[in-house]
Amino acid sequence: MKKFILALLVSSLSLSAFAASAAGKWNGKVKLDLSAVKQRIKKDSAKFTGAQKTKAETDISQATTREKVFAAATVTLDLRKDGSVTILTSINGKPESDTGKWKQTGNSVKFFGLSGKNGGPGTMEGTMDAKGKTMVFDLSAEMKRQAKKKGVPAPDGVKFFIYYTRA
Repeated sequence: MKKFILALLVSSLSLSAFAASAAGKWNGKVKLDLSAVKQRIKKDSAKFTGAQKTKAETDISQATTREKVFAAATVTLDLRKDGSVTILTSINGKPESDTGKWKQTGNSVKFFGLSGKNGGPGTMEGTMDAKGKTMVFDLSAEMKRQAKKKGVPAPDGVKFFIYYTRA
């Protein structure tokens, strides 16, 4: 009886170690959060006057506009069983696509070999929930990396996520 219970326990643990496959179609929503940046500008601009104050107000307005543009963006994924991925995005009504490869290890899903055209990353890594119904990709560090690559200061406190659900 002890051997049977031990075998049952080992087999149930083995089954729980397998994550659901990420293969399939996914719909994504983008979340760009610039609230920390806007708060810092607002705080700094309290001592500004004239043109400096006007520029700070414009910067806050532009940050809000960027958040809205990304909130309205759509992203779809097609993760095929052969390991290829197609990413379709539409930002401000401008459709773009990219292709590459994907690999899943447990609940970690990584895209690689992407072209990175239009400023996109060449690799991305996200996490899928245990039931295989949602995925999230945190691209905040990628934004900093791209800013550094362009030689511009990367603002602190920028949060950039893509949340996916099964199509």
